[in-house]
Amino acid sequence: MGRLKNRRSTLSIVFLLLVLTPLALRADDMAYFVGSSGQFGIIDLNTGVLTALGTGSANASAGLGEMGGTLYGAPYTGSTLYRVNPASGALTPVGTSSIQYWGLGSTTTGLYALALVGGSFSLYSVNPATAATTLIGSLGPGIAQFYNWSLSTGSSTLYLADNENLYSVDTNTGAAALIGGNGIIPGALVYEDGQLYAGANGNPSIYTLNTSSGAGTFVANTAVGSFAGLAPIATSPPQVLPHLAFGGGWDTALYFTNTNATSASFQVDFVDDNGVPLTVPSLGGSSSLVNLAPQGTAVLDASSAGAFGSGYAMAALPDGVTGYGIFRQKIGVAEIVPSRVRIPLLSRVAAPLSTASANNTLIWDDETFTTYVAMVNPSSLTVTVSVTVRDSSGKVIGTASVPLAQGAKMEMELDTLPGLAPMVGNRGSASFQVGSGYVAILGLLFNGSALASAIPLVSQ
Repeated sequence: MGRLKNRRSTLSIVFLLLVLTPLALRADDMAYFVGSSGQFGIIDLNTGVLTALGTGSANASAGLGEMGGTLYGAPYTGSTLYRVNPASGALTPVGTSSIQYWGLGSTTTGLYALALVGGSFSLYSVNPATAATTLIGSLGPGIAQFYNWSLSTGSSTLYLADNENLYSVDTNTGAAALIGGNGIIPGALVYEDGQLYAGANGNPSIYTLNTSSGAGTFVANTAVGSFAGLAPIATSPPQVLPHLAFGGGWDTALYFTNTNATSASFQVDFVDDNGVPLTVPSLGGSSSLVNLAPQGTAVLDASSAGAFGSGYAMAALPDGVTGYGIFRQKIGVAEIVPSRVRIPLLSRVAAPLSTASANNTLIWDDETFTTYVAMVNPSSLTVTVSVTVRDSSGKVIGTASVPLAQGAKMEMELDTLPGLAPMVGNRGSASFQVGSGYVAILGLLFNGSALASAIPLVSQ
């Protein structure tokens, strides 16, 4: 018992191996929503059922945009562009634009805004890294300008709903082409799973819109007071550092590199264990914007100075951006004799990125080492992880069942799970399966209280 207790207390701190895994994998026909009063969450576009995540997004009332897995918002007739934390709806300013936002939306390749110029609507491109805006052109005559309008997200085509009419917008010229009427008043548009959805205001409800005729088809009522924006849950899912520690002699660093011939930008958010933004003093806040030049690299270092803090980090890495983490722990000092120079002794561990899956397998060794495992549920569903342990001959020697709520994490010495005690003194393999959703697994081998290595995974 003393052996297990000592290693578990060490694990609570040492379990900082940097494994980046998806936090919010895409679910078909689900989308982020923001209401005009600032309500933020996830909506099931087939049923209208809402999952509330926060209430602090009132400054996203001009709409939502999504680029590279990062959400953006802007206030109606305001000039500040914000990044939106997908876990809580909390807003972080990007910068001040030269326009007042009357609408915000995005395609799969760009972020766009509507603004009034000379009494008529014009389309602007928006730089998501700096908030700088560039005039593209006028939408042309026929746009009402006085009642209700919204730009779409998630499609390669930019759509505009104005009153009861649906338009396509040329992102090279700004010109809007009428598709047709639909008899509803959309407050937000999102293209998800091959279908254009509208969040209709007045009697809040979900419709699908025919992109050839503009015709609307009722899907479901919903409890959103009024829609201000809809955005797809990222197809390039956010990635998570399941346990981040800094201060008190602990240091974690994230390294990123851009293999593209073009620049890349993304946000890394720091969150405490309860889902609340976590301030990392050495990084100046609860998030950091990473700007990578073509073929460039960057490091985020949560330093060991100051008081101890912990939580996790998440980011949506654009295509072509890769990274890894290094964890450092000060474990004492050494003296160089005879000069008696004291130098710090550091323990360092590095890990590549890993992926969540419905089926993961690792090789464990409780004969020479002790096997620890972290289980993270990065999906939007509550899952039950079925653990099956086999010995070196392939014989099943134990099973366990671990429920995990959305976004939850558990970490434990694997042989302490009920049903897995026969692992002690043996070695073999363990599989971790979920019937729906996904699970991210991190395996570690400990030699006494010292971390020996990470365990490679096979994911299917």
